Amino acid sequence: MIKKLCILLLSVASVAPILAQQYSSGDASFTPHKGQWQVSAVLGNSQMFNQDMNYLLPSYWNPGVNDRPALGLPSIGSNNQNLANQSNDPGVYLQLGNLNTNNLVNLIGIQGKYFLTDRWDVNLMFSMNINATPKKDYIEGDYSVEEIPIMAAKYLEGRISNAWNVAIGSNYYFNTKNERINLYVGGVLGWQMGRIETVTPYTGMYYEESDNEYENSDGTNIGTGESDGSDVGFGDGSTNMNEGKDPVQLYTPNSRAGQIFGLKVAGVAGIEYSLSPGLILGFEVQPVAYRYDHIQICPKGQAAYKVGHHNINFFATPNLKIGFRF
Repeated sequence: MIKKLCILLLSVASVAPILAQQYSSGDASFTPHKGQWQVSAVLGNSQMFNQDMNYLLPSYWNPGVNDRPALGLPSIGSNNQNLANQSNDPGVYLQLGNLNTNNLVNLIGIQGKYFLTDRWDVNLMFSMNINATPKKDYIEGDYSVEEIPIMAAKYLEGRISNAWNVAIGSNYYFNTKNERINLYVGGVLGWQMGRIETVTPYTGMYYEESDNEYENSDGTNIGTGESDGSDVGFGDGSTNMNEGKDPVQLYTPNSRAGQIFGLKVAGVAGIEYSLSPGLILGFEVQPVAYRYDHIQICPKGQAAYKVGHHNINFFATPNLKIGFRF
């Protein structure tokens, strides 16, 4: 993507002097003036968190299963038993996500600017991404009539995730010989957050105290994948073998949650070219940027597991802007 942006920027810079010769300074003023507003669509490299935030969800002990997972970030691709209790590097999970396809036509946010003077502006950028999946309970089937079986319906875990990004900054515009071309430098302070929360529906699984295994409502032991054969399954409509047994929801929390917060401070450098009075094409990059992220895995009824992460980037988040100044 950076290569494409550089080619586009060089192309604009090469044709700008030719286009500028068609206008005299008296035709129109292309430079910003005090009291003007500028609204831009920002395209390119997003500053959002990875939208796949499943790593924020805590794991719980399942009754009947000997494995009792420790709280922390999951390990990736490591079979070393000496590292079994080591939480993975959070930087692995903080890569940019759905709103960052590294595509020039990828809209990642809206930015508004207000010019305090002919040279200074104050700007605000905002973007968000919200996903919600309602829960769906397990429904038992009825196979007592072979000619007209009623199929069981699988359950679906309810899930809602959201990510927000807000950035405020200020830029200083330089005088240039060609008023169509405006160079600026400045700084930006950004805040972002992401949260994911799940709701467990009725699953149709029960806890069997005798053999310490989960069972489906059809009599299948989750731990072995085999039916115990002692009773007719619940799903056939004749005998409820799970009567008196406890559903698994009694032993594990019915919801899980995790969240992440980030604070970013960065320098900004950019160039804007006036295609026509009020129509702006711009390119912006952050020469140096620092971001601190704070992860919280929140098991229900227990203290949160907290992890901090520092990141320093050079020439980060190149973006293309198309805006209107009025």
